[in-house]
Amino acid sequence: MSEPATPTRGDNEDEAPNKPSDNAWYQQKVPAYQPLLTPIKIAWILFGTGIVFIIIGLSVRSVNTNDIFTRKVQYDGDGTPSANRNCRTETADTNTQCILELEIKQKMEEPVYVWYEIDNFYQNHNRYMTSFSMEQLLGTYPSDDSTCKPLKSSGDKDLYPCGVIANSMFNDVITLENEDIRMRENNLAWASDHHKKFAQPEDFEWSTTTADISGCLGVISTTDAAGTETLSIPATQTSCLESVCQADLGSSTCFGYVCRGGDFDGGHCVKGTSTVYYYKDEAKYQYLYETYPDIVSPLIGVKNEHFNVWLRLGGLSDFRKLYGRITSTLDKGTVLSFKVKNNFNVDSFKGKKYIVVGTSSALGGNVAALWECFLYLGVAMCGIALLFLAKSQLMGARKLGDTAYLKG
Repeated sequence: MSEPATPTRGDNEDEAPNKPSDNAWYQQKVPAYQPLLTPIKIAWILFGTGIVFIIIGLSVRSVNTNDIFTRKVQYDGDGTPSANRNCRTETADTNTQCILELEIKQKMEEPVYVWYEIDNFYQNHNRYMTSFSMEQLLGTYPSDDSTCKPLKSSGDKDLYPCGVIANSMFNDVITLENEDIRMRENNLAWASDHHKKFAQPEDFEWSTTTADISGCLGVISTTDAAGTETLSIPATQTSCLESVCQADLGSSTCFGYVCRGGDFDGGHCVKGTSTVYYYKDEAKYQYLYETYPDIVSPLIGVKNEHFNVWLRLGGLSDFRKLYGRITSTLDKGTVLSFKVKNNFNVDSFKGKKYIVVGTSSALGGNVAALWECFLYLGVAMCGIALLFLAKSQLMGARKLGDTAYLKG
């Protein structure tokens, strides 16, 4: 009986197909530096790193001292100065008006930024952060709005956009009254946010018109004795004539709007221009311009930069958000006069509100936390280094063996 045949291998089959090359790199035999960390070496590493951090901190502080000037005035909440008490309000949407004056103590080179600051407001709370609809912000009409809990509707209308974030927006109106100084309210939000995270609703259209729109205004304007203009939504909205809507927009319904001009309308039209606009299912939805008519133009809606800034959530309970830019240099002694219409209620959460005016640098407008972090960490590292030295040299530390035996 013959023996069973045994399989044979080819000349190159004696090695595994994925076997790495026989060199130091692939075989993980490259020489490595493995320092022996003695207490003395650790102390010098900590001390050197601490000195570097202290130098960085003092350098950042120098930039803050030389290039950044900030002035702040409180106008609502506990501790409001007596001169500004007439600004305070205990309920929302009261349109309480006042004048705030702020004197510039150092010369501020343009651009000079105007922020509003809110204390004790937790935009970083989990339920607050998750209460919004990204689909709506991007202009669609999603069938599921469960992410907007607990705020989906107002009366018999669905909010668009829905959610707590969009419908708790800072809605004080701040106007710079100095005749020779201008405050712009454009280019406030991050460009990536403004262009990629917000879009007007599907089917939205607007156009200038020569037709008479006085009887079908979707937003009406009133002016008080002091000359302050306030925009509001009429109790009953009446659509413009179908012939006007068809001719200008190609839709069967639309509403009229007289432009305020400037940054309020996003630069789309000059003040006094008659326009018509169309939003889908106005009877079903309450759009952003209807929630905040004095802040948001119907022509730009969710593309409003104040709204975009508000949705960039603050990481702490006290935060600042950009409101405007003064486009001229302010000399020392200049007195800025701000007219404020107070609508945002801080009394309900025991908060405070400020107007902040200041300059900025390449490191931002408020770098105190940055230099303090570097400086204090550097001092702490130097202190720990001294403890290591004291422990190893003065406090009878255990004698180390001959480290020469660890080499080779």
